[in-house]
Amino acid sequence: MGGVLGPGHLCQDVAVLLVSELSGNSVQQSRSADPGEAVTLAFRVWDGMVRVEVLDGGPRAPELRWPVVTRREARGL
Repeated sequence: MGGVLGPGHLCQDVAVLLVSELSGNSVQQSRSADPGEAVTLAFRVWDGMVRVEVLDGGPRAPELRWPVVTRREARGL
């Protein structure tokens, strides 16, 4: 992300965290880790903002879930 945003960008740390979480979730929750599958990341930077898109091999669209305090995983960002 640093190469995309440039040195010292205000969003760099947050963007790196988001990309890490999103790509990790894609591998864990979809078929992206299967042979022949992939995770595709797209970045767009404009007017000081960053947009990150993730495309994976999962058959379903993402769904919003509320965190459960007793679970260690699936807590979201």
